[in-house]
Amino acid sequence: MLLQGVKSIVRQLTGDDAGDVVSHDIEKPMPNTKIWETEGYISYFRIGFDLEGSATNYEIGDYPVNQIDVLDRLGNPGTGLTLGYEYAKANGFGFGVDFQFFRSFDTVSSSGGDFRCTSFYGVWNSTFSNGFSLFSKAGFSSIEHDGFSQSYSDFFGLVEGGTYFSLGFRRPISDSMHLEFGFSVNNFERDFEGHNDIYSRPYVGLSFLF
Repeated sequence: MLLQGVKSIVRQLTGDDAGDVVSHDIEKPMPNTKIWETEGYISYFRIGFDLEGSATNYEIGDYPVNQIDVLDRLGNPGTGLTLGYEYAKANGFGFGVDFQFFRSFDTVSSSGGDFRCTSFYGVWNSTFSNGFSLFSKAGFSSIEHDGFSQSYSDFFGLVEGGTYFSLGFRRPISDSMHLEFGFSVNNFERDFEGHNDIYSRPYVGLSFLF
């Protein structure tokens, strides 16, 4: 009204007809392009909350039967916060990083302590016209620990980095903010031949698109 109304008044006072200009702007408004409708790369910043997960181990081949797994004694990993950033296409490939804050096991133990994972990965997004999107991630992760007893620290130090996988979906709650649900798995290799540990957990978070 301010832009076209003033023009209309001025043109009417001067004898010019502004009707066509006003009707043209009203009938053809400028389209409001959503962030996820762009064809280029966009940024996703995520604040996530990892729910209580599980830590399991498996062996491939022979393994000493008298070995007691430390992760079994400590129980399941508890909840924790994760920050993530991805630079990817809404429909296509991209890359990202996840940084976890320390989380502890749910069993009190003299060997207990905290750990966290940092993951680097590639991501594939598939986004629909309403903003709902599916994603899959795969990459590599490292692990850090703090506060464990010396005996467990020696054992835990044998755990090396491993693969990272995640699947989930995003649901828009505004033009630039999505609610995200997913399930992630870290697979850590040890120095023991054929022995791995798996840390898996569901998570919920908020993703900000810009």
